[in-house]
Amino acid sequence: MLIDLLEAVVHELNQAELVVAVKVQRAYLPRWKLQESSQLQVRVCLKEIAQEPVDRGSSEIRVDVWIALARHVRGEGETEDLKAADRRDQLDRLVYLVEQIMDHFANGRRLEAYDAAACVGVTVEPAYDPEQLDGKDLFFALMTVGFIVHQGDLA
Repeated sequence: MLIDLLEAVVHELNQAELVVAVKVQRAYLPRWKLQESSQLQVRVCLKEIAQEPVDRGSSEIRVDVWIALARHVRGEGETEDLKAADRRDQLDRLVYLVEQIMDHFANGRRLEAYDAAACVGVTVEPAYDPEQLDGKDLFFALMTVGFIVHQGDLA
C-alpha cells in the first residue's frame, strides 16, 4: 500500500502540466548532493504513517508524504540589476510551482493511480529555506501532503 501510494504521487506529478517541467523521483530521503541541484530536483518520500480504528471492522491510515524541491538559482545577465531580475524571475517560477503542486492535491483529491487514498491536507515548511537561498543560492521547499486510506475487514 505505501509504495503504491508513493508511486501514484510520483506518477501524478510527472504527468501534471506545471509551470516548470519536473522529473519526479521516489526516494527514501529528501536529500541530494548540491552539485545535482543545477537542474530542478523533486523527490517524493514517506514521512509518517498512523493507523486509527474507525469501527470494529475497519481502520483509517494516515500517510504523510514529503515532496521536496531543490534547485540552484543564480541570476544571469550583463549587469547586477539584470542578474537580480533573472534570479527573482527564477524564484517566482519556483514559488508558483510549489503553489501549483499544492493546488493539485487540494480539496480531498484522490490519486488516479491509487484511488483508495484521498488527500486531506498540504503544508509547506519551509516554503523556501532563507539560509540555503542566501548562503548557497539554493531554493529548497519541503511539502507535506497528507492522505487518508480506509482499510476494511481488519477482524
